[in-house]
Amino acid sequence: MYGIVRESTNDLFKEIMTMQNIKSYLFTPIFREKKFWGWIGYDNCKEEKTWHHNKVVALHTVAKNIGLRLNEHKKTKKLKKGLNLLENHIKGTKQAVWEYNIKKNKAKFSYA
Repeated sequence: MYGIVRESTNDLFKEIMTMQNIKSYLFTPIFREKKFWGWIGYDNCKEEKTWHHNKVVALHTVAKNIGLRLNEHKKTKKLKKGLNLLENHIKGTKQAVWEYNIKKNKAKFSYA
């Protein structure tokens, strides 16, 4: 969502933006796991500047990358929790994990 404040058809939005002396704006959403997480707002208080397509796309890409990073962080945290749980079970039961590499004909063992 972007544009020039005085051209907005939403009177409340126009009033709020005008009170802050904002002349043009761009809002780009951030999604985490396909759910709306938040947004980044860019504004211009000096002039009514039209947002060019290339800048809109670039700033949208920034927001998309933030969303991807949030997803990565959440999944990494969940994976670490699962690995810690597995390690505790292995140590607690005095078991081991092993894996066999068929191509190299080698086995790796992790003893408790």
